[in-house]
Amino acid sequence: MDILREASEMKETLRDIRRTLHRCPETGTDLPVTKKTVTQIMERYGIGLEETAGSLTALIGDPEKGETVLLRADMDALPLREESGEEFASENGNCHACGHDLHTAMLIGAATILKKAEKDMKGAVRLLFQSAEETAEGAKAFAASGILEDPHISAAYALHVQPEMRSGYINGTPGWKMKGYDRFRIKVSGKGGHGGKPHMKKDPIRTSVYIYQAIDGLMSHTADPAGGAVISIGEFHTGTSANIIPAEAVMSGTIRTMTADDRTMMKSRLSDICRAAEQMTGTVVSLVFEAETQPLWNDKELTGRAVELLKRNGLDASADPEPSAFSEDFAEIAAKVPSVYLHVGAKKEGDPVRFNHDPKARYDEEILPIGAAALAIMAADHIF
Repeated sequence: MDILREASEMKETLRDIRRTLHRCPETGTDLPVTKKTVTQIMERYGIGLEETAGSLTALIGDPEKGETVLLRADMDALPLREESGEEFASENGNCHACGHDLHTAMLIGAATILKKAEKDMKGAVRLLFQSAEETAEGAKAFAASGILEDPHISAAYALHVQPEMRSGYINGTPGWKMKGYDRFRIKVSGKGGHGGKPHMKKDPIRTSVYIYQAIDGLMSHTADPAGGAVISIGEFHTGTSANIIPAEAVMSGTIRTMTADDRTMMKSRLSDICRAAEQMTGTVVSLVFEAETQPLWNDKELTGRAVELLKRNGLDASADPEPSAFSEDFAEIAAKVPSVYLHVGAKKEGDPVRFNHDPKARYDEEILPIGAAALAIMAADHIF
């Protein structure tokens, strides 16, 4: 097979699939339109999907003939209003500002190429169209379902587009690739009332500000910069009127770490901050950790092999030793199966540098065949 050529011939089809998915973004595990769309597209290519642990899976080839490898793409979007200016932009209040629509289209392309050669396979490919990556639920549920052993998966591959990185460049990092992730929620309960009598109230905003400032101090004076630990607040909800002190405030955020020691330390210090704020202000502070995923480890031998293979097939790839500051729940699969997770540059020429999760983020669709080819090439290395 000339996989890169076959993928290139699918460019317009992959673009249309991507735009169809982009127009109907859905979040978390609730992806009825996305799942229906992907299922219908795959059926056109003779590939039937079934639901497993909230995600969609299929098997191409015969596991009895050799290895079975996993190819994974995430399907969920973000609860974010799109500001990209694309003619096919979402209008439903959600947004594919992390490129999962491209990942899904790429996996459809790879699956189509591999399906054509199914009779020549000496093994099989498990396809995973995953839900709930952004909430760190999807991969964990899939890994816990037992399907990684039915049949046994010998290697797993995934990729992620990066709108700030040179278009078409593929980055594979052997070893630690991405940080672990702990999502937390802090609820501050006080005593609300008239804004003219603040001394008679227990202001949850004041307590929340103290917590926020203490978190800033935690980052600058406690975490080792070389370790790359990061804590950030992404949500802060409180109040209904300028002249009313609210009774409650809620903040949510994430801790990202690469080592177990940093993770334990950061979670412990955040708990200390919340207890101190409670004692100082007389409010009630509740800290709950809602979701987590571990750091992502790229199998060193498999990653080096994959990068060289992609280069031999005409792709612009290298083994970059620098791990990413972001997190990815594919780590839950990589903890059980030798895995490779790649970053693919997707910067549109002339656009300013933007990162994923930016409502103005845009992606170069020219990389769709590149991603499809990369996935198919890595799988083919095991089964042909």
